[in-house]
Amino acid sequence: MSAFRRYNRPTPQSIVKIRRGRKKPVLPPRAKIHTWGIVRERNLISLNKPIDLPILATLLIMALSAGRAAADEVQRTPKKTIAAATKKVMVFHQKTAGMGKAELYLATDALRLVTHNGDVIAISKAPTWDIVLFSKHKNVAFEAPMAKIGADHMGLFKPSINLTKGKEEDCKAWYGFKCKQIVAEGGKNAKVEQDPFIFQAAEKPKKVMSVLFKCADIGPIDEHAQRAINWIYSQKRLPGLPLQLSTFYGDGSRVDQLQTMSFERSQVPDSFFSYPHGYTKSKNKYSILTSEDANATLEDLFGDTKPGK
Repeated sequence: MSAFRRYNRPTPQSIVKIRRGRKKPVLPPRAKIHTWGIVRERNLISLNKPIDLPILATLLIMALSAGRAAADEVQRTPKKTIAAATKKVMVFHQKTAGMGKAELYLATDALRLVTHNGDVIAISKAPTWDIVLFSKHKNVAFEAPMAKIGADHMGLFKPSINLTKGKEEDCKAWYGFKCKQIVAEGGKNAKVEQDPFIFQAAEKPKKVMSVLFKCADIGPIDEHAQRAINWIYSQKRLPGLPLQLSTFYGDGSRVDQLQTMSFERSQVPDSFFSYPHGYTKSKNKYSILTSEDANATLEDLFGDTKPGK
């Protein structure tokens, strides 16, 4: 069979027609797009030998498919990496009487509390849920293993009246969360408190009349996460997240040990919940909670202490 008849079959693979006396094969326009870069190289394909075009076309189709698959994978990989490197969190913006502003970031498998102007951080995460209370400025940390957490707590606040004696009741929802509150009355044996600060020691002791404690049901969370929250907020009476602790005195004054100002949903990098490294261990958590700078401590307690403020 002549070369002309062999490669002039009425099939889709017949894309090259060889004529006698020509030095180059004659290619239809469509064939040039796919095979010109190959057939023009004399060192690769001999013009005097027949070309098995069905195999050549199959190889080209496989190469194009592999290239497209590789390009698609390159485009998909960054999206997968970003999704795997972030966590959805609930962020509670709070204010405390002892440590100033505080922000709690709560994910399904981790939590992080930031206070003292970002210096003091508490982190707890799965699988162990061990708590590390860390001071960036001092590079000192207090470790509280989840298995050993008992009556001890961080000491973010302490109610003036035992909450177990209070009455539990439903209260108004907060940002869509169901809430419960406890109102504990001082009664006849109400506690008398003296302001702990030296420059206010001359003030008369105040009689504690009642304590209001409010907590939000933030949905089902890991039991270890709840224990970590209880350790941070020094409470275990109500499940969920503490929103408010207010003490009312006999002279009509009121002190808010804890207030939750706002709430939002956000995303943070996975590394946001990483435990710190290279710190010095401390057996005393209070050395971490107190600031070395007296002005910073006063600002945490009472706001800006600059003149005119």
